[in-house]
Amino acid sequence: MAYKPVVFVHGFIGHASDWDILRAALSKSHPGQLTFATTADSSMSSLHPLPRLTEDTWLELKSIIANNSAVFADGFHLVGHSQGGLVSRAVMMSHQLNVEN
Repeated sequence: MAYKPVVFVHGFIGHASDWDILRAALSKSHPGQLTFATTADSSMSSLHPLPRLTEDTWLELKSIIANNSAVFADGFHLVGHSQGGLVSRAVMMSHQLNVEN
């Protein structure tokens, strides 16, 4: 079974490493599933206004998708924690994305 990739967006004053434990658990329970954690606006940069956070996250997400286009062709899962959920929602509303969940 091919699992759809998962992209994680950290919360306020967060970092990509906040997702390390969950990414490791997914890797163990779903071998072969690709996971990505965004690094845009980590730590104190998460204090930027929402339009900037949205654009920075979009640019990183666009790069992740472009560099892995075959895996993202059938959609992907987007998971945001706290402020990352708001940023993820803003990205989805601003750009045409094939987000499954």
